[in-house]
Amino acid sequence: MMRTLYILTLQLIVIFTTANATDQVIEGRLSSSRDDAQSRATCPEGLVVTYCEVKTGLVHTKSDGAFVDPSSNGRACVAVNGGGGSGAVALAKCSRDSKFPDSCSTKNLLLSKFINLHSRGPSPSVSCPPGYQQTVCNARSPWLGRLSNKGVNSKGVIPNGKACAVPNCSQQNWCEVTAVCRVIENMDEYIDVVCPVVIPVEGPPSLTRDDALSIASCPLGYVASYCEVKSGHVNTRSDGAFVDPSSGGGVCAAVHAGHGGPPAVALAQCSRNIQVPDPCGVDPLLPKFVSLLSRGPSPSVSCPPGYQQTVCNARSPWLGLLKNKGVNSKGVIPNGRACHVPSCSERKWCEVTAVCKIVLNPGAYKRAVCPGKL
Repeated sequence: MMRTLYILTLQLIVIFTTANATDQVIEGRLSSSRDDAQSRATCPEGLVVTYCEVKTGLVHTKSDGAFVDPSSNGRACVAVNGGGGSGAVALAKCSRDSKFPDSCSTKNLLLSKFINLHSRGPSPSVSCPPGYQQTVCNARSPWLGRLSNKGVNSKGVIPNGKACAVPNCSQQNWCEVTAVCRVIENMDEYIDVVCPVVIPVEGPPSLTRDDALSIASCPLGYVASYCEVKSGHVNTRSDGAFVDPSSGGGVCAAVHAGHGGPPAVALAQCSRNIQVPDPCGVDPLLPKFVSLLSRGPSPSVSCPPGYQQTVCNARSPWLGLLKNKGVNSKGVIPNGRACHVPSCSERKWCEVTAVCKIVLNPGAYKRAVCPGKL
C-alpha cells in the first residue's frame, strides 16, 4: 500500500490509495494533555468525514470521546482528551460529497450523498432518515465515566447496527452523539425504502392552440398507472389523453383541441414499476406494469394473460370521433369495457392506450398463464 506522510502545523495528513481514488484518511495532530484538549482531523475541500475515531483510544479512562463537528459542514472529526490523559489523536476517513437526484421527487430535487446528525443532552439519540444508511456513530461526554457500559468502544464509536444513543446522562453532565449517514445509491432499493407506492402528478396547463400538450411526467422508477384530462371537455375542448409507451409508460399527456377554451391539464397516478418473479418460472423477471398502444381506423388493445387493466385512454386529433363511443369527458374508457374506439378512418385516425398491471396473486397468475395451467 502506498503511503505518503505530510506533517503540518495543525494536523497530520495520511493519504492512502484506496479503491476509490478520492477517499483519504486524515490523522489529526496530538492534542495537549490538558482536560478537554482537542485533536482535529479536517477533510480537504469537497470531502466530508465518513468515519471518525479517537485513534489513541482510552475512551472511558483518558479520553472524552469523539464527534463530527456539526459546525464544520461535516469536514472535521474531533477527538477529545480527558482529565489525566496524555493527549488524543483524531482519525478521519474522508470521501467525496456529491448530489443525487431524489427518485421520489417530481421537481428534480437533489439529495446530499452524506448528511450529519447531532444530539446533545441527558439522553442523546439520532437515527438516519429513510433512504440513508449510517456510516459512523460517535459519542463523547466531558465527564469521564458517562459513556461507560453504554455500547461506546474505546475509540469513541458506537458500532453500526446498534442505536446511536447514550442514555442516563443529565442536563448538567450531558452526553453527545453524532452520526454520518450515506444515501442509498441503488435506485431500486432507495425507491423501495423511501418512495410512496403511488404519487399523483399534475402536468402544467397546455397552451390553447390545437394539439398542444400538458405533460405529467412520473419520477424515475415510476409509471403512469392512471391518466386523465383533469380539465375535462374531451369531445369539445380536448382531443383526449394517452400514456406514451415510448417513455416507458412514465408520461401521461392531455391534448388541447384548439377552438379556444381553457388549457388542457394532465393528471397521472404514478406507481412504482418493479420487476417481479415469473410465477411460471419461464422468465427470470416480469415487469409489474406494461403499456399498450393502438392507432388507426378501429384501434383496440387488451392486456396480455396474467395482467389486468388499470386505465384505458383514448384520443383523436379530430373532434367528434370519440363521441358516443364510451369515452368519458376525461378521455378515459372505464375498466370493464373494451379498450377500443370504432368507426374512425385511416386518414382521421383514433388512438387508444392501456396500462396493465400483473396479477399479484401467484395462483391466479398460474391459472391464467402457465403451461398446463398449474
